[in-house]
Amino acid sequence: MSDCSDLPQSLLRTCLVSLTMLVALNPMPACAKLTAVLVGVSGYPRLPARLHLEGPANDVTLMRNSLLTLGFKPEDIRMLADGVAGSIAEPKSSMILDQLDRVIATTNSGDRVVLYFAGHGARQPADAATVGSTSLDGFEAIFLPLDAGPWNQPVQAVANAITNHTLRDKVTALRARGAFVWVIVDSCNSQYMVRGNPTARVRGLSFSDLGIPPAVVSAASARVTSRGAATPAEPDAHFDFNATAAGGYVGFFAAQSTELTPEFIQPVEDPKALVHGLFTFNLVGALQMWPTAALGTIGDQILKQYSDHGRWEPTPSFAGDTFLAQSISGAVQSSTLPQWRVTVTAAREYSIAVGQIGNIGAGSIFAILANAADPTSAAIGYAEARNPFPDHTQLTPISYQNRPPLPAVRLTNSTARLIAPIVPFTLRVALPAAPSGTANQRHAFTAVQELARRENPHSQIIWHANATADTDVRLTLDSDNLWLLTGPAAQQRDLTRRVPSVAFADPQFGQQIHAKLNRISKALNLIRIANTLDDSGPAGFTLTATLKTSGGGPGRVLQPIDIPKVSDGDWIVLHFDNTTAQAVDVTVLYLTSEYKLNALFPRKDHYDINRLAPFTGKLDIKVLAHTVEAGAPSTLGLERVIIIATAALPEQQQSNFLFLTDDALDPTRGLHSSFERLLTQASFHLDQTRGGSYEGDEIANTRMRVISWNVETTRK
Repeated sequence: MSDCSDLPQSLLRTCLVSLTMLVALNPMPACAKLTAVLVGVSGYPRLPARLHLEGPANDVTLMRNSLLTLGFKPEDIRMLADGVAGSIAEPKSSMILDQLDRVIATTNSGDRVVLYFAGHGARQPADAATVGSTSLDGFEAIFLPLDAGPWNQPVQAVANAITNHTLRDKVTALRARGAFVWVIVDSCNSQYMVRGNPTARVRGLSFSDLGIPPAVVSAASARVTSRGAATPAEPDAHFDFNATAAGGYVGFFAAQSTELTPEFIQPVEDPKALVHGLFTFNLVGALQMWPTAALGTIGDQILKQYSDHGRWEPTPSFAGDTFLAQSISGAVQSSTLPQWRVTVTAAREYSIAVGQIGNIGAGSIFAILANAADPTSAAIGYAEARNPFPDHTQLTPISYQNRPPLPAVRLTNSTARLIAPIVPFTLRVALPAAPSGTANQRHAFTAVQELARRENPHSQIIWHANATADTDVRLTLDSDNLWLLTGPAAQQRDLTRRVPSVAFADPQFGQQIHAKLNRISKALNLIRIANTLDDSGPAGFTLTATLKTSGGGPGRVLQPIDIPKVSDGDWIVLHFDNTTAQAVDVTVLYLTSEYKLNALFPRKDHYDINRLAPFTGKLDIKVLAHTVEAGAPSTLGLERVIIIATAALPEQQQSNFLFLTDDALDPTRGLHSSFERLLTQASFHLDQTRGGSYEGDEIANTRMRVISWNVETTRK
């Protein structure tokens, strides 16, 4: 590779500025190039119109703008997308592969390459000779380019489809040249795809959509048995993980092989919002919030953002082992708090490259630093987020912590570090479709419309009439009930799970709907706070969650982002260990699949000691994966425990947060800290606030974590 003497002076200046902002995780050669190939397919002229997509064109533009903020040069981002200005070619099969070959030919050791694909994914029967090698289950994952057609019987393949092993070969070639490759696939690759969702399009096609005959599918399935191949947990990620390869590899996939991934109008609060893939939108949000974080951290942030809205499916997957510790730029921020360079427009407006997509709320407070590596205590002033847009936020200097406002000009070329974020407290609810059935349905529909019309404009509940909007709760009418669908159930109702509902015959129909929405809102708000505080808390206080199964064995230690599937006889052991110099009080709350919050530890009206002594305090709590409420059957679906641990002050009585399980706040209850005020806003002020804030220093002695599991079978 040549030296960097021929680099433009502007790029050299950019490199020098970047070095003052970043601390290298794995130092990247000074003249290493950042390259991206962004593929988005929406139209599919050879497939029926009902199978066309809208979001990939918008996703490619969103990804391009995001990469530009990460240091990519416009000329090194190659877009192939139908309906996108600036695309260098149509996203047809030959053109996509040609561009990949061009990148391979011009890539040098140390370069970093992003390969992004948004569009329909599917599965097709694999060649019999590949079963047990490139195909482990008799099928192969495929990406459908613009010229993809239906099944071609003579060649036994979907016309012009790009197979996963073809992409693997391209990645292997890039790695052989010493490049680090980040592959992102926002599509479904599922042979079990079930269509029929009227409110959102999914990025995957079934065998019948592609015209693959059932006999061909059956024959492919039979090959696995005859060849003795094992079905992998995630067959979509068949890339070369050869540890001796010169370059690195990380793969981000929108869904597991048996899941749907949808596209919605996002963000729904923006009247100009566009349709985006759920995964891409959250990926860009994570990159906005942590622009130079390790890719593993980006993946964790995506899962937290899904959790913030009650989603447990689809489940994105991330591959790359040790390479997940790298960022796409090869560097990480020196601060553990997110921070951005402040830019100024010709109109003298000061902004940072993060906005609504990155969950920045109006009122968030930033410490302004002269140098990116300075400690927060060296802040020269403070600023507040006043006008968050989807991709940027305007800042205004403010008086804060006894410091007068900075002159606005001092924001130029400074660094804004987020120190007091606004945790969003909003519940986005989709109104039911107008019914054409019974009088009871029409009456219920009218009652819901009236409930939405009368909502307090400051309420956390935001109603949406657009059926394609990305909402937290979707209201659906059937013959006798109104269902409040959350998570993946909001895409398609699954009656095998316990879902909140209200009977039309309930004399307090409207009040019951509002009460259940408030219950869901409280639960999601607490989860959002926990996700925000996940890395907070005193060093030396640890929590280990271990899943034990009825089959015995040592169990599986759960990571914060794990959502294991459980059944009867399974349980989770929570082990707390306090090696700090302070006593720690522990509260454990249990959240059912119907969003009912119960006290698990300490128990109400008992005398449980929930304080762990300094240095040696230990506590074990056993949680049944199926919790049976008095007089009620077991629940199905997503269950959680919410854990709050706070350092106790000297001479302070042991404390807990069991008041959060009450339906209303005791008006005589005193609030002892800003953290308690935040929890109270999240849980009881549902008609008064859409967000709450905290300061990092004020919660330094607090730890909060959510453990989740998915119950799939009932008691026998």
